[in-house]
Amino acid sequence: MRTSALTASKYRWLADQCVERAQSAASSEEAVGYLQRASIWRRLADSRDGDGVQDNQPVSKKSVRKVR
Repeated sequence: MRTSALTASKYRWLADQCVERAQSAASSEEAVGYLQRASIWRRLADSRDGDGVQDNQPVSKKSVRKVR
């Protein structure tokens, strides 16, 4: 696996972590912040993707279920 593919994989993992944190955020404002970060990590991953395949899965608040 090339370095750029490893970097893309790490960025996707970070995006997934942000989405998980958004799901357990104390407020909707906090959740939005995490989702914005997730979106940035995904875009970085897409730009570093070694094989040219992009993961065009948008991160939206709709996919986040609030847990209280």
